[in-house]
Amino acid sequence: MFGDIIMPMITPGAGLKSLDSDQIFHSIFGNITESSSENSSSSINEFHAPAAEYRLRPRTYGSDKDILNAYYIYIHPYFPILPPPESVVSIDNPLADRSHEFEPSSPLSLAISAILSLVPNPEDRCPQSPESVLFRRKQAHLFAQLAMESIEIESEILASTTSPAEALGSKPSLFRRDLFHPKTPVELESILAYLMLSGYEYAQRGNLAKMRNRASQALDAATRLCLQKDITGVGDIYREAKQRAWWMTYVCVLQCSIVTSTAPIMAIDHQSFTTRLPTIKADPGAWKAFIDAQQMIWRCTEYTISLKHILDSGRSPSVLDSQMKALDHELDSLIEDQNLDLDITYCDLVDVDEGVLARSLRAQAQIKLQSSKIKLHRYRAFQDAPLFTQKHCDLQERSKPSSIVTPPSCCSGSLFSEFPISSPDRMRRTSSASISEASSPGESLLSDIPSMKVCLKSGLSISRLFESLPYPYSMRALDTSSFPFAYHSAVIQAPRTMPAFACCAMQSSYALLMLCRKSRDINRGSYSGNPAASGLGELYSGIRRVLSALENYAIAFEAIDGMRGMHELHP
Repeated sequence: MFGDIIMPMITPGAGLKSLDSDQIFHSIFGNITESSSENSSSSINEFHAPAAEYRLRPRTYGSDKDILNAYYIYIHPYFPILPPPESVVSIDNPLADRSHEFEPSSPLSLAISAILSLVPNPEDRCPQSPESVLFRRKQAHLFAQLAMESIEIESEILASTTSPAEALGSKPSLFRRDLFHPKTPVELESILAYLMLSGYEYAQRGNLAKMRNRASQALDAATRLCLQKDITGVGDIYREAKQRAWWMTYVCVLQCSIVTSTAPIMAIDHQSFTTRLPTIKADPGAWKAFIDAQQMIWRCTEYTISLKHILDSGRSPSVLDSQMKALDHELDSLIEDQNLDLDITYCDLVDVDEGVLARSLRAQAQIKLQSSKIKLHRYRAFQDAPLFTQKHCDLQERSKPSSIVTPPSCCSGSLFSEFPISSPDRMRRTSSASISEASSPGESLLSDIPSMKVCLKSGLSISRLFESLPYPYSMRALDTSSFPFAYHSAVIQAPRTMPAFACCAMQSSYALLMLCRKSRDINRGSYSGNPAASGLGELYSGIRRVLSALENYAIAFEAIDGMRGMHELHP
């Protein structure tokens, strides 16, 4: 009954396409001119398994071939570390039971298995029960540890054990085994395993230090193989694999710096590397768009770091005006050049042309560019007023009552603690006291109107772009009865994986929630018949779309579940 009432109101994208961001802005804040601004833990109850006993079912596979096939379904559309599939990708085929024991044969297959283990087995009727979540957590961590041990074994020198005096003059033993992918050499597999484990440490374990360590290990291994240099011959069948290994290492290293707001351990200008960008038959420009966006979001993160240092020192942020304008101009050009036509979210299998991957990379690039816009304009629009109860990426945490207890995760916190996802009717009955208490002393209700408009447009764009990302095409949907708390269709889809750009979701949420705060302060007590109500409805729809994306990731990744935070949904 509850779902029948709520679902029509929160269908992703409902009512958004017919309104542009300027119309929404003016409906919320009225006829405010740009010149006037110059003068002025989860509320969703955790589902517990029924009393009846049931079997815990891990997601395991019977061969490396099946693991590779599952990689193309669940990972490749979002994190393409391998070349295109050599054969047709088939229906996902996890083992129904553990009677057939199979041990993955390489560091890469073990690292991939760590991620796949977090995706609920379709035969598990209670995938969100505490027992099932804990079981998947332990299974994934076992695979991750085995992957690291496998890398260590393959880099071992026999003489180090038998005759250490001769070890310095020896070379690591050469391991001969079947290739995990027919066009990926064995020496690249440990690099790719490090990249997978870097994402695992971030999204599942919330360990930013290990995330950065794994990316650093991948970079070290890649540079030892000179992957940053274009030294492969035209006929080298491993050329595409080497290019993808290098550029995904570049992406991961920059991503670590973005989420930790620390300097990268490598040059960020991708023009300094001679190795060519990978290729996608369906869209030759997709990789360049993706890499350009990653470099741009780091540069905008670097701007926020400089801004914080200047503010902390008591200087005026105007010293960064020229840098901000230059970055803003570059962003506008990239966004225009990379414009992505959005339609309904889709599922499809990856093929040799990689059309699904191309669209995913384009969407990810746009998400990063729109997030970059928010990073640039956030201070002018909102003075970077803290909103969340935990620090998220470069968003500062706000003080909270000591009675509030939050889990000790790098991504945890109350996402909507100040702003329950309510209908406009509910907002008329909501006291604004909590908002006033959270406002910074001297914070003006209206800051820089152009920057507020930018944050509105980019925040809504990000929420729509998350909808455009493909879902894994597993041919076996999750049982909807397993997720009684699922208000959004994204939750009952198979989870997307490798959410390296989850911080962009937080940027979008921050912008939209701050606009809600300002509107509620300005229009306090006058919601009845106020056109702001319809504009606020669009803001809340955008927040729901972001929440829907985080909920889908949270099916598999516990650290992202913390990022989802607490929220309320009231009819």
